[in-house]
Amino acid sequence: AYEIYQCEWSSDVCSSDLVTFNLTAQTYILDFQTNVSGETPEIMQGDWIEISASVVYDNGTQIGGQNVTFTDETDSVSMGSNITGSPATIIYQVPYSATVGIHTLNASFEGNSSEYILSSSSTTQIDVKSAPRIDDVAATPQTQGYGTESEGYSVNISANVTDQSGIDT
Repeated sequence: AYEIYQCEWSSDVCSSDLVTFNLTAQTYILDFQTNVSGETPEIMQGDWIEISASVVYDNGTQIGGQNVTFTDETDSVSMGSNITGSPATIIYQVPYSATVGIHTLNASFEGNSSEYILSSSSTTQIDVKSAPRIDDVAATPQTQGYGTESEGYSVNISANVTDQSGIDT
């Protein structure tokens, strides 16, 4: 709280008012990224990725000891959270059920009223690719041995490999 004085110079009469105000610090999420390179990193369903973000004051100074929450906005999935240090980092497995395509990820800091720090958030994108599925694996003949084809030990292995796009590989 601050006391503000107002005086009339001609009458030597002064009055004061008690004014309370809070100064808050603006924050930003910086360096929000994954450990997969590329403008829009491609990540396969089921893959593990590292996601990190830093919270900084408006002058660029890092803020430690604050919680950052990571969310997949596309599939409305909470990915996890961690405390800022240098930086806040999580290891996340993209679910096999994740929607294929571009996902918007959000890093958010809800602020800290007791320390007068404002909230902030930032987004980045990843491109989720479908994981291949392997079916109908077969080997002929069923009984195998050691040797070369000329010795009669040839084995044919076949499989049907598909992904959610329906592409056979």
